[in-house]
Amino acid sequence: MRKYFLRALIILGILWALGGYLYLPSTEHSLAAAANAKLADGKQREIFKQVKAEFSGQQAILRGVVGTEEDKQLAERIVRDEIQVPKERFFNPVKAVHNEIRVDPAATSRKPQWLIASIQPGGVRVDGLVQSPAQITQLMEQFAPKVPATGGTPDAAVVPNGLALPAADWTATLAKIPDFKALLEGKMDKERGLLAVSACDGNWSVLLPAATDEEITAKLNLPKISAAEISRPLTKLRAWFNGPSQAELDRLATEAKAKQEAQIKAQAEVMAKAAADAKLAADAAAAAKLAAAGPALPAYVGVAVAAKTLNLFGAVPDEAVKTLATTTALKSYPGRALDSSNLKLEPNRTLPTPVALTLPAAPPGKADFLTLAQLDGTSKLYNADAFDSEITKDFPALKFKADDLALPLLGFRSALATAGSLAKDEPYLALVSDGTTLNLTGEVAAEATKSLLLEKIKAANPALTLVDKLQVSPLVNDAKDLAATLDSLPAFAPGTPTLAVARPGQKWRPSVVHAIYFKTGSNRSKDQERAIYQMQRVLELLPQARFEIVGHTDNAGNAETNKKLSLERANSFLTVATAAGLEPAKLSTRGAGPAEPIASNDTADGKALNRRVDVLLK
Repeated sequence: MRKYFLRALIILGILWALGGYLYLPSTEHSLAAAANAKLADGKQREIFKQVKAEFSGQQAILRGVVGTEEDKQLAERIVRDEIQVPKERFFNPVKAVHNEIRVDPAATSRKPQWLIASIQPGGVRVDGLVQSPAQITQLMEQFAPKVPATGGTPDAAVVPNGLALPAADWTATLAKIPDFKALLEGKMDKERGLLAVSACDGNWSVLLPAATDEEITAKLNLPKISAAEISRPLTKLRAWFNGPSQAELDRLATEAKAKQEAQIKAQAEVMAKAAADAKLAADAAAAAKLAAAGPALPAYVGVAVAAKTLNLFGAVPDEAVKTLATTTALKSYPGRALDSSNLKLEPNRTLPTPVALTLPAAPPGKADFLTLAQLDGTSKLYNADAFDSEITKDFPALKFKADDLALPLLGFRSALATAGSLAKDEPYLALVSDGTTLNLTGEVAAEATKSLLLEKIKAANPALTLVDKLQVSPLVNDAKDLAATLDSLPAFAPGTPTLAVARPGQKWRPSVVHAIYFKTGSNRSKDQERAIYQMQRVLELLPQARFEIVGHTDNAGNAETNKKLSLERANSFLTVATAAGLEPAKLSTRGAGPAEPIASNDTADGKALNRRVDVLLK
């Protein structure tokens, strides 16, 4: 039995030795292949390009050259901890690592850190290579206070690379950034350019813009920085420095001016011909329009009388009637300069037989007033602050359109408002959407206010096409703080007709076509005209629209009396609206009294907002 046991041990030993002889070379080859593949991985950026791994059994031997001690230790960690062979996945097949790698700084593939700053009038730029974005932030914080203000905000074009070599002295590099303000103080524009370079070793070298790439390379004294890396950041500085002289710039400017004048002259000739052709076409179109027009409207003459001027407006058929109008106005209101530019010639205007133009006498004690007359002898006198709607309802046969009175009276009213003899109205805003377009109307006093509103409304409603009909008018007060209006801007859903209204400085009110505000004890308000205008615009976009006219009061006095007053105000505006041509079937009224305030009744301003008539979209 013992003899057989010995034989078995001998056979097992032979088999183990034979297996080791066959398996060990295969394991060494697999481990070496896996280790060298890991070291050559692109993530290592060729740091271990000159390193090879060999194996004796499961012990690794590393030979070759790297640039830093840190890279040598990294190679050892990679081979020791990260090498796996598919067949040996249940344990780490690397038992030991013999690191015989040699460290030679000249052999590294890592880039050194470096910086180039270029400064010239109107431009400051910092280029280079560092290890992290945090270093860039630190650099620009220290750099910005040391450049001239005329250079603008420094442009950081520094590249972060985690595999860059560590800076020799980053803290000192930040602390020693040159004071370019002091260096450039008192210099002429053509001398106000500098560049500075640093190898991130705590030192900076300052050079003039004429410095060559070779001079800059010598100052940096760093390997592995290409000529392109140096010259590219300095393109703008060198273009400025090598630019044309002032004499050359003057010559180029003279040539450009002569060329521009020649182009303007040629364009003027083209435009003159186009204008002549356009006039012929316009005359033909006007004749065709006149022939196609329906029943002609009566001629009329208006006079806006101020202390020193007579502003004639209206429409008459020929020069003879225009002469009659001017002589009658000068005779009726003598001692004033005449402006008849707004008295238009419209050949299709009709005249009665006989023609009789009578203007009412000037009211005692009033320097500013309005008159309007037809040429059948009828006329009427108005205060200077008369609303267009108050005039149009007295002359229904003239069928005034929206701007027939507003435009010719704009100059007259603006002069009175500037002089303080005509009270300015409050500005207003209105938005109406048909689901596709967004129509902005209203009046504001300043172009800046209009521009800001257009910008914010577009941003809040990017899916709708904005149609701008907002007027900048000298007849309204400046807008108050716009914060509440901008913060409450409505965002309208595409495909859904809707609207909103606001006074600049107040929040937007959805579903309100317009709000008509009244002073205590008065039923007269400029907002009546605006409301009619807005209702007409809504019907253009939404022909099936209907309106509810709701009267409101503040809480002063008896509630029942206020409710009756609010209904009277609503019905009063209903009369004005129907006289302006709005269909009664589309209108309804309601008196809410003080029950639906939109502001506190504890203040005068709040009460003023609560005394109103709201036109609502039903």
